[in-house]
Amino acid sequence: MEKISGKIISSEAAVAALFFGLISGGYIFINNYIVGLDAQILAGAVGIILWLAKFVGCILLMRFFMKKLMRSYEGVERNQLLGYGTLIALFSSIITAACSYVAVQYVFPDITKTAFDTMYQSMGAMLDSNSTAMLEKMEAHYASISLWTNLIWCFVYGWLLSVIMSSTLANKKNIFDDDDI
Repeated sequence: MEKISGKIISSEAAVAALFFGLISGGYIFINNYIVGLDAQILAGAVGIILWLAKFVGCILLMRFFMKKLMRSYEGVERNQLLGYGTLIALFSSIITAACSYVAVQYVFPDITKTAFDTMYQSMGAMLDSNSTAMLEKMEAHYASISLWTNLIWCFVYGWLLSVIMSSTLANKKNIFDDDDI
């Protein structure tokens, strides 16, 4: 059995992150497609089901890849698992954020326009000129806002998941045990 190294952890994390990125990116495109169908009740129900499936699927996938790393290489401890999970979180958040940007900016820009138009219509009387100007700027930069929020959210979620998983898979009683660091 081969001993674990930083190079192995990076390459294995890149492969695993591709799966995470494809799942999350696929969710973004499918959800936007369903929202664009103008079936509000269907879009809401299917969106919730898809989100739950993605959420649980990512947890199970992280567990699968961490266990696979432990089975495949010798000397995998909590700190290696944590580094592996952190790299997965970083790489997959980049893929997911790019998918989000492409979906909002190029594939489904009409959905964003429709959402902002609906907001202007429903809140128009309550908005002053500064609020309207701010919303117009936000609409113009919504793809970038989506990119950064997805990048941060996916990384933080993946990192927290890897902190919890690395500790439990390394047979530690809690995430604050520092025996192997």
